[in-house]
Amino acid sequence: MIPRAFASEFPHDNPELSDGAVWVCPRPCASPRARREPAPLLPPRESKPRSDVGKATAFEPPPPAPCSPFDRFVAAMVRVALATGGTRAAAELPRLLGSAEVSASLGATTLATLRMRGMVARDADVTAPQFRAHAIAWRDVLRGESGDLAACGETTLDQWAAALLTALLGWPERRADELRRALRREGVAAFGLLEAA
Repeated sequence: MIPRAFASEFPHDNPELSDGAVWVCPRPCASPRARREPAPLLPPRESKPRSDVGKATAFEPPPPAPCSPFDRFVAAMVRVALATGGTRAAAELPRLLGSAEVSASLGATTLATLRMRGMVARDADVTAPQFRAHAIAWRDVLRGESGDLAACGETTLDQWAAALLTALLGWPERRADELRRALRREGVAAFGLLEAA
């Protein structure tokens, strides 16, 4: 059964096609006139039973996944990168911090900068072992899975993140303090996130 439209797209004289106006001609060759049917032809919509109120249905989206402090940290770095116009850096940050692989889409200049600053291995497109160890250590600290700050290296979280952003953006290292201040505005502190402290 095809549901009827509430208004007709073209004039017609068939009441089976729509619940809107029906066009009729009182005599041959006369101008058509719109006539409304006395009652809607569609059945009334049934209300949802009270017992189903509050229950999830198949059409409702699933609840959002819980966001860890590490995920919020990565999101803060992405926001800072986007604010500086570094769209490619923002796109690559989650992958760079989430796995050892480095995408070739970063470009030769950025990869060379990351290699020069010890963040990417010199002979392969993977993160350098020390950088990877620090990234994993900060992830574990932020998630509360570890309290070993010594494994995170000699720099604080905001300094480490600012150094990574300057390399990804191709900025000179002297501008790291500028990015560090931007990261702190996003809630990235020395040893964690301000909202999680």
